[in-house]
Amino acid sequence: MSTATLTILDSDDDTDGIEVIDIRSGDRSTPFEHRVEPVSKTTKAIKFLESHPDVQISPAAVRRIAFGAVEPGLLHGARLERHRVETGWLSVLTYRAYTLMLSPAIENDRLLDEAHYAADPDTSDQQRVLAMPAAHDTDATLVYADAMDDLLAAIDRASKSVRKNNPQEVGRRIVERPLTAVVTFLKSGRHPDDDLSIVDGNSRWASCTTDIKVLSSSIRPTNAKDPDSLLPSHLMRLPLSERRVLGRFV
Repeated sequence: MSTATLTILDSDDDTDGIEVIDIRSGDRSTPFEHRVEPVSKTTKAIKFLESHPDVQISPAAVRRIAFGAVEPGLLHGARLERHRVETGWLSVLTYRAYTLMLSPAIENDRLLDEAHYAADPDTSDQQRVLAMPAAHDTDATLVYADAMDDLLAAIDRASKSVRKNNPQEVGRRIVERPLTAVVTFLKSGRHPDDDLSIVDGNSRWASCTTDIKVLSSSIRPTNAKDPDSLLPSHLMRLPLSERRVLGRFV
């Protein structure tokens, strides 16, 4: 699935000289002001994707795509590209997606020198080596069977690592850059158990979210008022509707 991301960052410092990108596909004669579409605008897109013969993902994954689309109306009737692969056909859907509705890849490879296997001694506080994902029995989805805490810890560490070691110039107020994501299922018994995980563009995701601050109370039960730096685990713990609402206020 190929996506282009959009992030709006509020700041009161040196962003006045940065031009806001007009993402409209139609008439651009009026001043541009972006507003998140209401959930009701996703209904037709959801019905279309659920009934499409080339879309073999769960209803929850379809909702996640529609809820994360900048222009959900354009998903209704969208053309899917079909690519021949070794095991059959790969369907690709291209659309604009909000950055905060996507998650970085679940991976170990950036931190393998720091990772430990479960059988290693004294590793209770160290990053665990994650198992490779497996293919879902019926859906075009990658399934991760590790404990959710281990998955979230690995994603956060990888995101911090690429922010530090591979920063990208993506702009501070609004950004639109291509990313590629796949549907993933986290077999952990917790909600939510599905996600859209980036397979190409993790450094861009990390860089465009590095300056985002959110209230602690918006990402975990707490009375703290100080803002926290946004991490992938904060987003992945949120139910879909709450994650979308958070994105509206960032």
